[in-house]
Amino acid sequence: MSEPAVGPLATGFVLGLAFCAAPGAVTAEAIRRGAARGWPAALALGAGSLLGDALWAAAGLAGAASLARGGLARALGAAGVGLLLYLAWQALQEARRQPRSPSRVRAGADVLAGAALSLTNPLAVGFWLTAGGAVAAQAPGGSAALPWVFAGVMAAAGVWCVALSAAVSWARRWMTGPALRVLSVLSALLLLGAGVRLALGLLG
Repeated sequence: MSEPAVGPLATGFVLGLAFCAAPGAVTAEAIRRGAARGWPAALALGAGSLLGDALWAAAGLAGAASLARGGLARALGAAGVGLLLYLAWQALQEARRQPRSPSRVRAGADVLAGAALSLTNPLAVGFWLTAGGAVAAQAPGGSAALPWVFAGVMAAAGVWCVALSAAVSWARRWMTGPALRVLSVLSALLLLGAGVRLALGLLG
């Protein structure tokens, strides 16, 4: 790898970790699904979220601030509220069912859920259009460095996704039925709180 590429790649990696490591709906939902159905469910949800991360990261690094105008952020926020409330209800329903019962949900549904959570998250829009835009403006080498910054961002997101799935898989062996129910309830409360906070922000 050439020396000029190392700096932008490292910058993108740190930026990606800063975004992914922040507690949020994707992390909570990945933990809940992984604890109930194993690491493939958590990994599939994380893989889906990478699609949304890639879109907003690319837009932010390209300086596409116009994406945040014209009511798009509000429309995404409204869709995000509905999705968060639905997932909170789903988590409560799972808490009522027998833990680790055979799931009829396919991995494709986990991927779609992750993508929807990421794409409808207005916080992701704001983060990438501000932090991403600032990095793009200050990147050594100008626009030629942007592909390396983007590669670093996606590498960090991929590493975080795999690490979180592995951690959930490792911890799952000690999770009993009551612990899984408590985890589902906590996840539901977090998702509900995120949905209410987002709704209040849209109304404010």
